[in-house]
Amino acid sequence: MLQALSDVKAKDLMVTNFLTLTGDKLVADAVNLMDVNNRGSVWILNQKGELVSLFTERDLIRRVVSKGLDPKKTSLEKVTTQKLVSAHVDDEALLCGGTLHKA
Repeated sequence: MLQALSDVKAKDLMVTNFLTLTGDKLVADAVNLMDVNNRGSVWILNQKGELVSLFTERDLIRRVVSKGLDPKKTSLEKVTTQKLVSAHVDDEALLCGGTLHKA
């Protein structure tokens, strides 16, 4: 299995079309967008269109549901993942620890 993955590049595992919202949108907006598009995450962009954080199904469970927050009243900027790991498209998939940076 590891040998089969040794020639796989990060670009082979990446999706190219992302769902995006701004941080001022509500959690309910993100959940609806993910549901309609059968996705597990939404990129959160600032007003300049730059990636600032990520909202995932895990964020929904750990930061919204488990805290008893109302998705229809909670803004995304309060519950998103801020520390993102990135990889270059030509990085080997097995070595993709990526670069940890604060978005």
